[in-house]
Amino acid sequence: ACEDAGHSEEATQLYALAVQDGALSHWDPSEPFTIDLRGFKPQVAICALRFALQHEIGNYLQCDLKIVAGAGVSRGDGGATSIAAAAARAD
Repeated sequence: ACEDAGHSEEATQLYALAVQDGALSHWDPSEPFTIDLRGFKPQVAICALRFALQHEIGNYLQCDLKIVAGAGVSRGDGGATSIAAAAARAD
């Protein structure tokens, strides 16, 4: 809801709390340096990427970062969400 309302900093802070509490994880445990966004709604995926890039990775990459997005989570209206489209609309 925060992301949709244009409050990206608040959304990222809430995402960070969920990661800290162990409720969410964007890292693929089976592949090093891989962010796995499959199963995330687009707004959550955007927060996950923002959090990882700003707070975990920073400006220096020692190796290639792999981002797995998959098809996303269904909106409930029969269509699949598009993380790429949501990211394009984000700040």
